Amino acid sequence: MARSVSYTARFQNLSQRVARGVEKAIQEASRGVLESVAHGTPADTSRAISNWTVTLGSPSSAYREPYIPGVRGSTKSLNAEATIRAGLPTIMSARLTDVVYIVNNAPYIIELEYGKSSQAPSGFVQQALVAGVTRVRAAKVF
Repeated sequence: MARSVSYTARFQNLSQRVARGVEKAIQEASRGVLESVAHGTPADTSRAISNWTVTLGSPSSAYREPYIPGVRGSTKSLNAEATIRAGLPTIMSARLTDVVYIVNNAPYIIELEYGKSSQAPSGFVQQALVAGVTRVRAAKVF
């Protein structure tokens, strides 16, 4: 009987460690995607960069003005860092059963993804997804 209690406790411990490892993998993948889209989004006024929003459970419908207005990409890095700082607390609070949404409600974000801007090549969202998958593959579950 004592042996079965010991195995049960060990299995529960392992299960908790795996769950926490998966949570960390979700957080790391989400962080990778957010960092990649924030830095990869083409910038003129930085409105598109500032509109990357992180939520749990359902996507945001919010639209915001740039954190730090600029012209011709002059505040791109500042807005990318502000966007990441705004999204990280939500990402780091994600748990095993949460769905993490990273959305952009700028009306022209799809056009930017497909190469409308001369400031950056097309496919920056696709590259961000690759960054997230890479982080998941590198994750240690326990």
